[in-house]
Amino acid sequence: MTWIRYETGEPSAPTLRLTDARGDCFDSHNLKGVANQVIFFAHASSCPACWQAIQHFSELASRFQALDCEIIIILPQSESPSFSAAPNIRLLLNPAGSARRKYNQLIEFDIQDKLLLCILDRYGAPSAAWIGGEADEPDLHERALQRLDYISIQCPE
Repeated sequence: MTWIRYETGEPSAPTLRLTDARGDCFDSHNLKGVANQVIFFAHASSCPACWQAIQHFSELASRFQALDCEIIIILPQSESPSFSAAPNIRLLLNPAGSARRKYNQLIEFDIQDKLLLCILDRYGAPSAAWIGGEADEPDLHERALQRLDYISIQCPE
């Protein structure tokens, strides 16, 4: 597990334009100036540890929402899992992996087969990222909440 912190004033992260689990188009540009974002690139919904992490995000959604945060889960598949299994979060499908390749460029070393979690501020700039081999890191969700709390008290300049 590796956490990376970005400096204030980083350029915006790539915009996500993907289909969600309901079949609707999602454009992360609509969140700029409105909400922070936690973006979790999972191995697959069939990965038990990833699915457990996704469900934990769903369980903690009210705490993330209290910090003006949208939780976005990106699955590298074309078929959607049951949306009702993870309410309160946005499940996006990216079978070609284009979004993941764009976000990999935010990291200065090779993370091809690793899990990736990115935390963006309300302006779409990266604030922190987590890279890990497995999704069962015990404090992943709490550390993401701590970073969002830090973002909430930063001066916007």
